[in-house]
Amino acid sequence: MRLDVLAALGPESAETEMKRTIGAVVARASPAGGLTVEIGPADGAPLLRLGLSKAEAQRLCNTLAAIINGRDEEIMMTED
Repeated sequence: MRLDVLAALGPESAETEMKRTIGAVVARASPAGGLTVEIGPADGAPLLRLGLSKAEAQRLCNTLAAIINGRDEEIMMTED
């Protein structure tokens, strides 16, 4: 798994793209009743933390299932 950040890293950086290998994805229930997904190396701090409501998590699940089942592309609108 790989994380590609496509936005510019900042004015001081000549890089416009950052690529990192993903070794672990940790999902856990959040105190607010939603879900937190942390993505990063297997032996370090997460590179990305994604917070989802229960409804968003279910829609993301359905979106990924549609792709696995043969759809070319799906768009999921978020609540915010």
